[in-house]
Amino acid sequence: MRVRQEFSSNCAAPCRLLVKGLARLLSVQQQRGPSVDVGIHRIEFKAGVSEDDMRFVARAYEAEMHALLNERRMGHVQSVLGWGFIPPAFLFAAGWTVAWIRRGFRQPAN
Repeated sequence: MRVRQEFSSNCAAPCRLLVKGLARLLSVQQQRGPSVDVGIHRIEFKAGVSEDDMRFVARAYEAEMHALLNERRMGHVQSVLGWGFIPPAFLFAAGWTVAWIRRGFRQPAN
């Protein structure tokens, strides 16, 4: 498996470290060995990599992918909440301010 360029450039720092670790175990130029499916990704290892190492790398890869997705999801949620609540709150506060000013200029009804 070749490490895709867009994956390595869009990762956070821990994810980049994982990609570097994977690059050592992946078969890029040597003969292909066993492969492990992790979600929708397939990780191919060098021949001779132990089963425990493959499981460890697969679990670490999956954990980093979940962490990256959670980070992106939280960024999206924050953006939606920011655009969904801050502008209406500003308009509400502006309306109350205008009403307060209008009340101050009203003549008493005596």
